[in-house]
Amino acid sequence: MTGDEEDSPRMVYLVSIHPIPNFQAWKAELDRAHRALARLGVSRHWIYRGADDPSEVMTVFELPSLDHAQRMLASTEVDVPAWMDRIGLEIYPTFFVGEQTEVREYPALPPRR
Repeated sequence: MTGDEEDSPRMVYLVSIHPIPNFQAWKAELDRAHRALARLGVSRHWIYRGADDPSEVMTVFELPSLDHAQRMLASTEVDVPAWMDRIGLEIYPTFFVGEQTEVREYPALPPRR
């Protein structure tokens, strides 16, 4: 991180990794929740599927604060536990809430000889 980011507001990221028995059904649930998520402060999200197992999904939600992340998880409007039940999750996933502390880009280097 450079000094420029110190004065800007720090977003938090709510991350979970879990198996998805039916990706299309899970994605449809997420799409239906977009207005509620926006009202709770979600500014954007990322979805990643496992390269070796596409039924494993990582979701990342960007929110303006830890308080917003906690409200999202406790929200009766989004109702995360019921959502997880509807998509067929057998194990409730762990959620990680964190702040970005560093970004570093690595330029492509020629291979070693």
